[in-house]
Amino acid sequence: MTSDEPRLDFSLAGVPVSLLSRSEEPLKKVTELVLKAEGLESESTARDFGERVKRALLVTSVSTRSGVNLGKDLPTSGWGQTVKDDIFRKFGHRLADNVLGLSVYSEKIPTIYMKFEATGTVTGSPEIFIETMCQYFGDKMIVNDVVKRSVEFLSSAYIEKSHVAKFILAISAIEALAISEARPDAERDLLQIAMAAVDNSDAAIETKKRVSEIIGWQLKEGPTAACKRIVRKYISKEASREFARIYSKRGKILHGDEGLDGLDVAQLSQDATELARSLVLKILEE
Repeated sequence: MTSDEPRLDFSLAGVPVSLLSRSEEPLKKVTELVLKAEGLESESTARDFGERVKRALLVTSVSTRSGVNLGKDLPTSGWGQTVKDDIFRKFGHRLADNVLGLSVYSEKIPTIYMKFEATGTVTGSPEIFIETMCQYFGDKMIVNDVVKRSVEFLSSAYIEKSHVAKFILAISAIEALAISEARPDAERDLLQIAMAAVDNSDAAIETKKRVSEIIGWQLKEGPTAACKRIVRKYISKEASREFARIYSKRGKILHGDEGLDGLDVAQLSQDATELARSLVLKILEE
């Protein structure tokens, strides 16, 4: 985060929010950030607000080509109950666990929060990041489980330093969105005829079973075809051809087929992340 300030204040839907560093260091020097909202009227309201913030952060990380780790809302470290009770008895302060993710607590009791709730890697302007997050927070976009999983893959790709891992994560982001559809009726009818021919053949039972399974897999389009279809639907035919070019290198990169000689993995990973980003943002615009 390219800011010399240790804290930036703004608002989301009229709620005061602060982006800050727990260590009081400039934001540009830390990799762990707190996004703190205050003044929400109830725990349920605060939790709903926090979930909306997480959703907006996740999409913002893709839109701004940043990486963000929002965690699983679980403590990464904490204090024993005896220590917590002792601190509260002596000083009247609550000693909170270190949570990676969303943490909701009452402001009526002074709270010592030793660590922040989510980690991120943002190398761009904080103003752009905050502006984009405010936009997505306000939008009534639908982020279902399928899209959320895809965005999580892509956000992880922006954090990842390995070009191979970045490539695989970006491809996974596209694959997560591509739900295979049934083939046209005419094709399914022919496949059923082939299935019946196998059943009526004199081949060994195990052979017939194996071939029937292979035909059964063809009743739905394959993952490559499903990916090409969804890219063509939301972006363009040219983008679908670009996906085919990128995807054709997947086996060589993932399995090391014939080595990586002659492959510009860094460029391929960049091409894959940009294509995945365009697809995700197009779907969210729908």
